[in-house]
Amino acid sequence: MMRRKVLQLLLIGCVLLTFTSLYIYNSSSSYVVPLSLFNLYRRTNKILPDSDRCMLPAPMIGQALAKNDRSEVGGTDVIERRELNIFSHEGNLRLRENGTMRFASNKTNNSVTDRTFYNKTNLESKSEHSNTVVSRNTTLGVFARSKLWANYGTTSNCSPSKTNVAFIKTHKTGSTTLGHLINRYGYHNRLSFVMNKHSRHNGHLVYYNVTKDSPRLKFLPPIGVKMRDYNNYKYNIIAIHVRYNRHVMDSFMKPNTTYISIIRDPSSQFESAFSHFQFDDAFPINERRKFNTTKDKLEHFLKKPNQYRDRLKLMSWEKTMGLRWYYARNNQAFDLGLDHKYHMNKYMVQKFIDRLGREMTVVLLTEYLNESLLVLRKKMCWTWSDILYIAKNRRPQVETLPELLREKIRSWNDVDTMMYNNFNRTLWKQVKEYGQNFQKDLSMFKEMLNQVFTECVSTQYQRSSGRGFRWIEYKPRVGSSYECKLLVESKRNLFKKIWTRQK
Repeated sequence: MMRRKVLQLLLIGCVLLTFTSLYIYNSSSSYVVPLSLFNLYRRTNKILPDSDRCMLPAPMIGQALAKNDRSEVGGTDVIERRELNIFSHEGNLRLRENGTMRFASNKTNNSVTDRTFYNKTNLESKSEHSNTVVSRNTTLGVFARSKLWANYGTTSNCSPSKTNVAFIKTHKTGSTTLGHLINRYGYHNRLSFVMNKHSRHNGHLVYYNVTKDSPRLKFLPPIGVKMRDYNNYKYNIIAIHVRYNRHVMDSFMKPNTTYISIIRDPSSQFESAFSHFQFDDAFPINERRKFNTTKDKLEHFLKKPNQYRDRLKLMSWEKTMGLRWYYARNNQAFDLGLDHKYHMNKYMVQKFIDRLGREMTVVLLTEYLNESLLVLRKKMCWTWSDILYIAKNRRPQVETLPELLREKIRSWNDVDTMMYNNFNRTLWKQVKEYGQNFQKDLSMFKEMLNQVFTECVSTQYQRSSGRGFRWIEYKPRVGSSYECKLLVESKRNLFKKIWTRQK
């Protein structure tokens, strides 16, 4: 009698489980195969029947990722993408026409560098925006992908990829866009970031001069390293605002770290800095009322630039007295480590620029960002998907300045102008070294950027800070892939993910 009741309960449980699974299957457009099944596939080298294909609804993808992150052994070294044997006698798993999943491989000696399989939505619709797929990445776990990443996500021009990156973030140069790209790369590959433990919103050190004591005083420990185990405070990535100091940074960055930065034509950078830092606060009140446009304010500032800059010493910014004085002239050279006391010494300036040229693998130019990223990709052995981006902190409107005013700005920021001209020449030398495929690759990359924007972005909207600074944010397209969401989401949201994981 007891056995009969047990069998009845088991039967009821199986029926409930079956109906629950069918409901999940029919109500969700994307699924994830658990890691345990991937391991089973790898061990048995067999195709599992449809009834054994455990699936997870799309809303639980993030939970699966978080669980996987917690279950992985801590550590700061990236796990290299390795080739995985395809478990099929013909190198590809065939598509089943009944709406179940199939595996798609880049067929090379019966192996692939990434496992990708399409969901039910793909089999029923060829819509440009429903090309959601799911993939297993050896460094991150399981996550939804778009077809774009399936096509380009594992394509690199060399190996192994360089994963230790020190990005020296300069002000008002588009560095937030590049920083977001590097943060996304580090997050994908579960790397450890230099972050200010006292600044949980963005991790910046900003105007702080780093020393060898900074890890002890300021930094979050790397992934898998205990608090106060300072000898093991070694990091893969730095991508926050902090002044460049190569000797000190080498002491806490991992060996063979690649150093990069980004700079901008001073006539554009200074206009952006002027608006953001509100240098016109230096004008007496009766003067300030006379000017409404950025052009007029700049013209007036440059009539007596030293006088107005010195007035900024007596004014507070971000609770720091005189902070804007440092950013009202040659802002970019200051960020990259050259103190203002040397800016009038042409010999010291040239020596500084030459040293940067030796120490920086790539100095990207804002005006030629796509060209710079192609050079960076080749130097780093990264994939195409690693360098995809959607612009961050972009202003809704920018005034067009006359060329005469631009020349005045360049003259005022003479050190930045020398530096920009130098690295402008360097970039085109690197483009020439890239080879004859550069233009073809550039055209393809621009097309990829257009494609990813269309695929990932739903709408854009404006945000503003308390100081009146406005910028554009984007909303991800409903049902878009996990990587689309990482691309589109704000810098703060991505940083929060990085902070939470590392802390």
